[in-house]
Parts: sequence; structure tokens; C-alpha cells
Amino acid sequence: MGGDIVVGDPPPGEQGWEIEIVNADLEHRQVVLSNAAISSSGDTEQFVEIGGKRYSHIVDPQTGLGMQESLTVAIVAPDCLTADGLDTAVAVLGPERGLRLIDATPGAAGLILRLEGTPPRERTYESKRISELRWVEPVGK
Repeated sequence: MGGDIVVGDPPPGEQGWEIEIVNADLEHRQVVLSNAAISSSGDTEQFVEIGGKRYSHIVDPQTGLGMQESLTVAIVAPDCLTADGLDTAVAVLGPERGLRLIDATPGAAGLILRLEGTPPRERTYESKRISELRWVEPVGK
């Protein structure tokens, strides 16, 4: 998935809509939602490589350049305005401060998928309410 998605009641006979959260370098995740919004932000599709360095479309306010971290932030909230408002802010804030912001936002849950270290390995950060969501077993790329 990319961008913003709002879903209403589940399809007949289903618990909700299966929405896939994708990061190009990480395992895909699927969440089942109904009557909620989800918004994602990261460098999966919107980036540029200059001089062998990858720059995201998300601008780091400290440098004025595109962020260089490989990450995906997905926010689930009761409405799209809340979800969309949080995803980029959390990407810029980083996991520690970003999770505090998500947890302080009523009805919001968030997931941060980030590559860290050498060699790069997946690190997943989860907000307190993420366990309240329904998840489908992870699928490969």
C-alpha cells in the first residue's frame, strides 16, 4: 500500500479489509481493518539516488535534505486526517519520539519498519495499541 486508505464496513462474510504494508527491503505485513484509516510514509517508492546515496522525499528539517534512512511508517487511526498527519511526523521524529506521539494520539496505532546496522537488518517498532489490530501472517516479497 502507499499513501492513504480509508475503509468502511467489512465486505460480506469478512472481518475487514486486508491492507498490505510494504517496504521494498523488508517483509510485507497485512492488517485487517474496518471503519478506519491507514496512512503510510517512507522511502519505498519516492526517493532519488545521488552520488550513490538514497534520499527520501521526506525532508529532514535539520539538514534540509531528503532523509537517508530506509523506513516505512504506517499509522492506523479513526480518520484519515489523523493518520496522514502522523505518518510523516513520526518518520522525521524517529522511533522513540514518534512512538510517544502515536501513543498520545487517541485511537491511533503505528508501526515503524526500519533497516538498521551493517549488514542492514529489519527492526520493527510498535506503538502500544498496535496489538489491538488484526494481523494476517506475514507474506514474502
